[in-house]
Amino acid sequence: MYRVFGCQGVTTDDVMIDALARAFADGVDIISMSIGGTLGWSEDPTAVVASRLASRGVVVSFAAGNNGSSGLFEASSPATGLDAISVGSVDNIANMAWTTTTSDNQSIV
Repeated sequence: MYRVFGCQGVTTDDVMIDALARAFADGVDIISMSIGGTLGWSEDPTAVVASRLASRGVVVSFAAGNNGSSGLFEASSPATGLDAISVGSVDNIANMAWTTTTSDNQSIV
């Protein structure tokens, strides 16, 4: 496990890149970070490093970000790296209707 946050709960790209590089040098197979910057471009330095790690066979997974108010396709880097796995969730204010079908094909709402 590699710590990238300071006491204030923030970090910089160079610290994240160093952590990614150290993890790779230590031979990890999977890197998962619940972190991301607001620059959602694949050319962002952290995304470039994520892309390079993925191209070398490391599974890289990052939080998609918390910028949903910026639009549906706004993702944070390094999750925007090529071949990186971007993970997110959605809060929906609408209620979903769930139905179940019984063995005699009767729907239950």
